[in-house]
Amino acid sequence: ANDVTFNRVIVTDGSAAAPAITFSGDTNLGIYRIGADNLAIAAAGARVLDISAAGEIITPLQPAFLAFNSADDTNQTGNGADVTIDFDTEVFDQGGDFAADTLTAPVTGRYRLSVTVAGQNFGAGTNIGSVKIVTSNRTYVVIKNSLPITNVLDSMTISVLADMDAADTASGGYQVTGMAGDTVTIDGSTTPHYTTFSGELVA
Repeated sequence: ANDVTFNRVIVTDGSAAAPAITFSGDTNLGIYRIGADNLAIAAAGARVLDISAAGEIITPLQPAFLAFNSADDTNQTGNGADVTIDFDTEVFDQGGDFAADTLTAPVTGRYRLSVTVAGQNFGAGTNIGSVKIVTSNRTYVVIKNSLPITNVLDSMTISVLADMDAADTASGGYQVTGMAGDTVTIDGSTTPHYTTFSGELVA
């Protein structure tokens, strides 16, 4: 066979539904041009990767979420009760994988997860508190001794890179011990956000 040399191959811009560079067996998978110096990759007819002229890479379908507690939940813990934290409002849920205070992993991978919980109404007997991220594979815990009983609000944060399998779940937990009853309130507010849960698939 003879070798053929091409200086350039120029194609039309294409679109997410019909990429300019594609495959005979899968014509809605491939590369196309969004605009000036803006390259994109499509899969199943949707934009899954966007590279700007400045080199920023956007993955618009990559699972990611941020949720918060919008109102106080009273008498949740204090006497050792281990409660699932309420995150009733979503700021965003890219991929639609967060519901009912819980992330459900859409695929197997490594997920960066972070929970912050703010509590108030600590009694004189308060001696320890913990915030947790509870996944199907394992539980991660940050413990704080001698919670300040004079503060109106006390906050704890945990962040992990968690291994999750497809359909595994993750939620946030909170526990305060040493009091005579469960009188500790998990703080919630529409603004600012004191109690939050966020995460993303990173690998």
